[in-house]
Amino acid sequence: MWSKSLEGLEEMWAQGRIETKRDGIPRLDGEKVCLDESPRKPLQNIWTDIPRIANTSRERLSYPTQKPIALLERIVRSSSNEGDTILDPFCGCGTAIAAAQKLDRRWIGIDITQLAVSLVRYRLRDSFGKDCQFDVIGEPVSLQDATALAADDTHQFELWALGLVEGRPVKPKKGADRGIDGQKNFHDEGRGGKTKKIIFSVKSGHVTVSQVRDLVGVITRERALSELQYTEKFIAFVDVLGWKFHVRGSDTGRGLSLKEFCEITDMLGKPTEREHFKKYGPTTCPQAPWIRKDLDFRITQVSDSVLISAEISPAGLINLVGHCWGACRRLLSKGIMCRGYIKRGPIYHTAEYQIGVGFSEAVEGEKQVSIFRRDADERGTPFIEVDMDVVQYVQRQSDECVKEVFSRCVETDGDLTAIFPFKGLLNFGSDDPEKDLASLNVVRGWIHRMKEHVESHIDPSNESVRQKGEQYVRMLDARLVACDRREKLIKSVMQPFPADQYTPEDYPGLF
Repeated sequence: MWSKSLEGLEEMWAQGRIETKRDGIPRLDGEKVCLDESPRKPLQNIWTDIPRIANTSRERLSYPTQKPIALLERIVRSSSNEGDTILDPFCGCGTAIAAAQKLDRRWIGIDITQLAVSLVRYRLRDSFGKDCQFDVIGEPVSLQDATALAADDTHQFELWALGLVEGRPVKPKKGADRGIDGQKNFHDEGRGGKTKKIIFSVKSGHVTVSQVRDLVGVITRERALSELQYTEKFIAFVDVLGWKFHVRGSDTGRGLSLKEFCEITDMLGKPTEREHFKKYGPTTCPQAPWIRKDLDFRITQVSDSVLISAEISPAGLINLVGHCWGACRRLLSKGIMCRGYIKRGPIYHTAEYQIGVGFSEAVEGEKQVSIFRRDADERGTPFIEVDMDVVQYVQRQSDECVKEVFSRCVETDGDLTAIFPFKGLLNFGSDDPEKDLASLNVVRGWIHRMKEHVESHIDPSNESVRQKGEQYVRMLDARLVACDRREKLIKSVMQPFPADQYTPEDYPGLF
């Protein structure tokens, strides 16, 4: 419009063809164009120029069938005149009524739910203030009316009661409500302050002590949920390898039984272990520093994997590492391989939720384990790798128990460190050589059985799994060689000539 000459604008103004704002200033889009003068096509029955209500729009009321106010304004303006009466027999959240009120139409709105009645009432008040006068017919206006509504439909009674205090229902439809019927958000800290909320529980008739007690429990729970935050913790994610192969074998009756599957998953750990720490405190290095007696120790086990987290403290770390070593060792006794990753990072870990960057990075780290690899491109070796940041944490500790137990649980390969379940197999000794020989034979037999178990659980058609199995077998073979050397040393001690003729260099790699 403003591209016209000054004379043209003055002519349009004189003809009343420029629409103004309330203060008399011409609108930027205020040119009035007659249809016979416009080259454009009249509006058809498909309208695409009105956008949907944005999720962050102040217009949004979260009512399922809410329509944009601009859409209803166009319908009302194009189909009625000022002073006409608009009827909306299914008014819902009142968009048509609000449009009619704005465009100086009379209106009648009808809806069956108390939620709609409350929404329309407060929408009109917020949009037009106290000048908007109207009557509501059909809602309770006395104690007798409220009692009758409660007896007839408790859900509608709840919605009506919430409307009296401007509360919004948590669940507009019938069903479980977790002890909360409605809530109302508010601010009392000025601009930029935290949004707070009031929760409502609606009861009809006599209110019992148990109902009050339940509401207190709900408030406590909701307060805890409102204070959710990530916690920096030590995190371990461990996954059983070859699970699908084992399951297929079980289905055909050729592999592990269902009972054995349950035993294997139990080996990963149970959530009840947290209760043990609550009662007794740290079990590994009990004198090591800790923050909480239960070490904030949590376990979530799902199918063939387990997530473990513990507080950032020497006791928290060494008990997490000890748990992983024990789980790995128990699985090894059944010939089952596993892989995992231990790191530190932010996580929100409860029985219901496992969320956080630390958790995601532990899962991703498990896929990239490369310790004891045989070529530069190998990934996914069957070990629980320990992040360098965690290793350095141990090195900085002054508690000798933590350092010693950690060294007994892990093995290094260059710059990498991992839980090593093969370690400690030969950690025995006494003053009786005969007894040591008997113990050695027991260990040797156990290693042979582990080899047989591992080889029996390898899917020969899967090259990757076969290579991982070969790594376990190679490690067990190295333990058998150590057994042979240990036996040679014990027998030499049993000979009548002095044992000091033999030096440690004669028997390398025994321990």
